[in-house]
Amino acid sequence: GSEAGLGFDPTMRLAVKDTTKVEAIQVEDEWYDVVGILFAAASLRGRATKIFEVKKGEEVYALKDVWVDSRRHGHEIDMLQRTKGIEHLAEFVCGGDVNINGSADQTLMFDPDKEYRIHQRLVLTPCAKPIYFFLSKKSLINCIYHIIEGESQTSELPLLTSDAFAH
Repeated sequence: GSEAGLGFDPTMRLAVKDTTKVEAIQVEDEWYDVVGILFAAASLRGRATKIFEVKKGEEVYALKDVWVDSRRHGHEIDMLQRTKGIEHLAEFVCGGDVNINGSADQTLMFDPDKEYRIHQRLVLTPCAKPIYFFLSKKSLINCIYHIIEGESQTSELPLLTSDAFAH
């Protein structure tokens, strides 16, 4: 069968010299060059979340690659669209379901008797570094202050809960 049929993802381009490294990732019809991995979940049972730092031209973005529970499909994109323009919060640029050969990439095709997940990619701006990258306590506290300030602005929005900021 095809490489996609064997589980290879044609929307991820591997580096020629080191096929363990992803060189570029496709979201919708655009390719983003991978600068590095900011986060990779270590859970076998989770959503296999990976956050990449990517570039398109000179612009730097965060690219979230995740397998979403079908019962929560669309919730994160909806939340990001509702919070658009709120200072200090990541802004949704583009993304959605990953399509391979014209069909949504999902685990249902492998085992329909189990819960299934839908493969999604989201491009966000700005791209921020993980908390352990802070070089000083002052920088960390300043960042936490801005997170709290951004969350307080969302209290006026309907259907947002505090757990939305945990992901």
